[in-house]
Amino acid sequence: MENYRRTLYASFSSYIVQAICIDYAPLLFVQFSRQFSLPLSSLTAIVSVTFLVQLVMDAVSSSFIDRIGYKKAILLANALAFTGLALLSFLPLIISPFFGIMISVFFYALGSGLVEVMVSPMVEALPLENKAGVMNILHAFYSIGQLVVVLFSSLFFFIFSTELWSILTLIFALVPLVNFIVLITCPVRKLDEEEEKKESMMSYFRNPVFYLFILMMISSGASEHAVNQWASYFAETVLHLNKETGDILAPAFFALMMAFSRMIFTKKDMDAEKILIKMSILCLVCYLVIALSDIVFFSLLAIGFTGFAVGLFWPLTFTLSRRRLKGRTMMFALLALFGDIGCTLGPSFSGLLSSSTGSMRSALLFSSVFPLMMLLPVVILTLKRKKECKSQKAS
Repeated sequence: MENYRRTLYASFSSYIVQAICIDYAPLLFVQFSRQFSLPLSSLTAIVSVTFLVQLVMDAVSSSFIDRIGYKKAILLANALAFTGLALLSFLPLIISPFFGIMISVFFYALGSGLVEVMVSPMVEALPLENKAGVMNILHAFYSIGQLVVVLFSSLFFFIFSTELWSILTLIFALVPLVNFIVLITCPVRKLDEEEEKKESMMSYFRNPVFYLFILMMISSGASEHAVNQWASYFAETVLHLNKETGDILAPAFFALMMAFSRMIFTKKDMDAEKILIKMSILCLVCYLVIALSDIVFFSLLAIGFTGFAVGLFWPLTFTLSRRRLKGRTMMFALLALFGDIGCTLGPSFSGLLSSSTGSMRSALLFSSVFPLMMLLPVVILTLKRKKECKSQKAS
């Protein structure tokens, strides 16, 4: 394992790169709205395009990853992320702001999508013992990255000004650049190659259980980002907190609790289905509190505990699917694809509904359907597992 320690650390930092790509721009929504006169519909489009491009990358990546190999693919992911973030630092200032942002988003979303597809199978291929625990820690680094993005941004804006966001963007662009340089010297393993060749996309779609995992991934992405992508905007425009306070008490708290849940649930023998049922119910309650409570403290507390709940949705779905379906790279790519459908659906639904109704609270109330969608397939999987256990005992 010693030879692959740097590979594991570089995989962790790749999720920090993804966190920058996904979570940095939403912190600037109010600034973009003021500086470039962008309406809420344009801000929603930024979120939608981010995840739609990731979704496309999920769909096409498995066809070329096998040809170029894991290492070149993860290097390409970091290079694309660097390009997009570097462009964001100046392109909206020299051409049409909206199109400048969109071009930048296109590049770093490609990189983010490729990170999503690559990192899990890369870590899965490493010679580790407690892979379920390590996978949770791996996904915790996305939350840690989000927390760093929010806190560092808040500190930067407090010391300087939100008007200097382009300089901060350039600073964040250095992260994928450094990660690219580190990865050049890292050894990368692939999942069992002989088994990989036998993998067929249709073999998954012929399995009814796979559709439960599809619904879980869609619900996971939607439940997380319907709140996460709008937390900063919600804190400033609905709760009427200033920029630095709002970002620390909303998206930063969300990210902290998300990282916390992923770090503490690392036991090898944990009951993933039971945990997911509890977290789905907690997430639903938090959505209702955010949407219905007029008390700022309770709204912020619910945003944080939403992060705690959804933190386990994505990694435990990956863990369960690996246990039940014995899948490999293609399965991870397919699940990431459907997860990004959820990541697109959740915040886009919230943003569009908020734009049409004029109420972010109403949008989040309707979005509470997403944790309910997560609960249903997990209950079915639990009942199915209990039935299988009874059948085995009877035989």
